[in-house]
Amino acid sequence: MAEIINLNRTIQHRSRMSVFVGYLTVDWKCHAFAAETKRECMRQMALFICEMDEMHRADVRDYPEVAALRPYYYSGVVASNDICRIASLAEIDPDHLDAMFVDAIDAYLVDPDVRITSHATPVVVPVHGVDFGNALHAAFVESESGIAGHVSTKKEAAQVWMTDYVRDQMNMTVPQAERQFRNWNDGFLDVVQLRLSPNLQTVVTLASLTPTAG
Repeated sequence: MAEIINLNRTIQHRSRMSVFVGYLTVDWKCHAFAAETKRECMRQMALFICEMDEMHRADVRDYPEVAALRPYYYSGVVASNDICRIASLAEIDPDHLDAMFVDAIDAYLVDPDVRITSHATPVVVPVHGVDFGNALHAAFVESESGIAGHVSTKKEAAQVWMTDYVRDQMNMTVPQAERQFRNWNDGFLDVVQLRLSPNLQTVVTLASLTPTAG
């Protein structure tokens, strides 16, 4: 089970909120999600898999000659029964939710026809920064030593964190780390805008309208 093991659990800057964050990588491209609860974050991730399935099925049906050439729509991904259940609003026993989610995702990782290449189970993390916009941003570094990351109200702050982390922990520059991961195909680093749950999007939007106290 992959978990974000160093996602700045110690708050280094003032923060107004904490959120649950998890991600999927597809061909090592990171798709990250944030929500107000672990259950909702898992639901958003499962919905994304269902959408991938639906988009590819539609391509196969309507544009069969093109579908095979569009890996972005993740040929091979089929939404399993457990993924569909997690994507729904059904009640799931919290004691079984983690194992159900991890087993469902891990099943894709061992299938050579599926382009999901890694994932991080949602964990609660602080949001750094006080100047909110309409989005949250995250930097992730996934390597053989684990997963590290940073969530911020500003993309630039996430980029600075990633540069500092790669320099201090890996003794590299970001371009050097990118080349190493690409050559060895054993990790990634990225700064992405988080896909927010509807409720969290409302919270972030309202926070952006609230003046920051001096």
